[in-house]
Amino acid sequence: MNSIIKNKVFSKSTYKRKLKKSLTKIRAKGVPDVNFTKSNLVEHRHQELSSKHVISDSDCDSLEEQSAELGFDLVKQTSENISKNLKNWAVKYNLTHVCLRDLLDILHCSHPCLPLEPRTFLHTSIAEKQHFFDVPPGRYWHFGLVRALTKVFESIDKLPTEIFLDFNIDGIPVSKSFNEGQFWPILCSPEGFSLAPFVIGVYYGMAKPSKVDEFLKLFLQEAKTINNLNIGSKTIKFKIRNFICDAPVRSYLKGIKGHDGYFACERCNVEGDYSYNTHQMCFPNLSKSVRTNVSFRNKIHEDHHIQSPSPLESLPIDMINNFPLDYMHLICLGIMKKLLLLWIKNGSLKTNLSSKNIEKISDLLVSMLTFMPCEFNRTVRRLDVISIWKATEFRTFLLYLGPIVLKNEIHQDLYENFMQLHCAVSICLSEKSSNFINIAQILFKSFIQGFAKIYGSENISYNIHNLYHIADDVKFHGPLDNISAFKYENCLQYLKHIIRSENRTLEQIANKISEDFENTTNHLKTTTFPRLYNLDKHKICEIKGCKAGIYRAVEFEEFVLKSSDEADCYFLTKSEEIVRMEFATFQNDIAVIYGSSLAQKQNFYDKPFYSKFLNVYKSNGETKNVFQFWKTDDIVSKYFKVPLNTTESVFFPLIHSLKKENVTSDGNS
Repeated sequence: MNSIIKNKVFSKSTYKRKLKKSLTKIRAKGVPDVNFTKSNLVEHRHQELSSKHVISDSDCDSLEEQSAELGFDLVKQTSENISKNLKNWAVKYNLTHVCLRDLLDILHCSHPCLPLEPRTFLHTSIAEKQHFFDVPPGRYWHFGLVRALTKVFESIDKLPTEIFLDFNIDGIPVSKSFNEGQFWPILCSPEGFSLAPFVIGVYYGMAKPSKVDEFLKLFLQEAKTINNLNIGSKTIKFKIRNFICDAPVRSYLKGIKGHDGYFACERCNVEGDYSYNTHQMCFPNLSKSVRTNVSFRNKIHEDHHIQSPSPLESLPIDMINNFPLDYMHLICLGIMKKLLLLWIKNGSLKTNLSSKNIEKISDLLVSMLTFMPCEFNRTVRRLDVISIWKATEFRTFLLYLGPIVLKNEIHQDLYENFMQLHCAVSICLSEKSSNFINIAQILFKSFIQGFAKIYGSENISYNIHNLYHIADDVKFHGPLDNISAFKYENCLQYLKHIIRSENRTLEQIANKISEDFENTTNHLKTTTFPRLYNLDKHKICEIKGCKAGIYRAVEFEEFVLKSSDEADCYFLTKSEEIVRMEFATFQNDIAVIYGSSLAQKQNFYDKPFYSKFLNVYKSNGETKNVFQFWKTDDIVSKYFKVPLNTTESVFFPLIHSLKKENVTSDGNS
């Protein structure tokens, strides 16, 4: 390293700065950080400088020491980054400890900072053993409401002073193949945050908890203390908004008659009639005597109650309005499934479809696969496998596909009755249609009356009867998606997949949930919508002498538009136009979408009212010759284009994306 000075001598600080700059260049070339060792750091930088300058002997002594210190910091920093990313990856994909142990063993050679034991790496808490309790006939593990809220919100910077919480409780079997018992998780979802539901506690046993007060004891103790909870440096008021559960769980939690009881209705004091034909309780009438929070707590209608009082009455909640009717179980898995079964096998000669009609409807459903927008995770399967349909399939059938595939395939009075349900539910799901909620209430009543005439009053089950009341929930809570159990289903399935074996089932769940909380950092979405992507590298848009890139996709908060896919390229504007997207670009730094609006559109149906009131139209798909642009702020919703016949299609707006908007002028040429 001794050499003659030819040009200049670098000072100690200057050399260290240039050494860091060199290391940055090495990184940019793809050289892994793990190669920054004491020897090759000195060798690489010395070779680079020797071609330009010469280093003095006085700096040579400190060079190796500085390089080794800097290299150690880089290796340490890299190991920490790998550790963080590896933890997130292991938690996200539910990696087994056996698999993770082998991976850590491989990485330990180049990253000695990583531990070899997965439980040490993931901070699996031995202290979780202290949170197991006997709740006959099984056991209960309590993670903790306060502990969970702290973990979830401590990494979020900007928090409101008041946060409302929804809770979900449901029973789910571990496996359908053999009797492994069932677990009952208590899930929490904060309102107004893009966060997945998280676990408060889990019960596991061969049957549900025999005493609800023992099951909820620890949860209730904490629920009474969260009104002023310190999260970091802020004090947050957490308030319980709703318990979103299906009918059997609501009756279990509230201590009331189940859905097969004579006084089962949670909203009115109607008395049911037992049908010996259908072997079920039916509720063909509507009582004028409604239940209220006061009448519930005072037990005015004693025939409605089993347990007195419910442990949840100790909370400051409304025992009627804070237990909304969940449309996933009530309408999708309840009423829509019942209708389909009445058409294909359980109905009378008048309502049963022929095997030819059933086959044709099934073929039409299968043919819809290529027309499904990217927002739909699941298509609708054939009718012969309806017993394994998921709730999302019944929802898609009711809102989008049913009006198409049933047209001309079922009797007209059956079709009109179905369309009343379709329109009423569409109104209740759309924020944009909230002004029509009274119409939805009339449609639900008309549907029940028509249902009784067609299928018989003995088929007016608990679910059908509750259509009298579900519009009231929309008036109180807003669109049905606000009080739906759909978002909790993924969490329930995730809990099932955690279980690896029959042994120590609850411990497996407890360890995995604890690891998730320890190694997952919650961040609110920082993505700015809309976001243009999929840049076309071969084309440029020139507007008034200014050149801009052409993008083939635009991501909004609720949906994605893609010009390259026929299923994802149509949208609704504030001026009620249906537009086919061609491309997106920036105009004066403002995102705009170019396209052509449909030349003609007309109502798809006129009963029970004109379809235009729900922004549903049919069209031959021909567009105007005028090429226009629309600002992204002018776009209201995405359209689902469903083929009606060889020449026409029906355009349904994605209901979840419809928001209240003011009508504005058309796009400019």
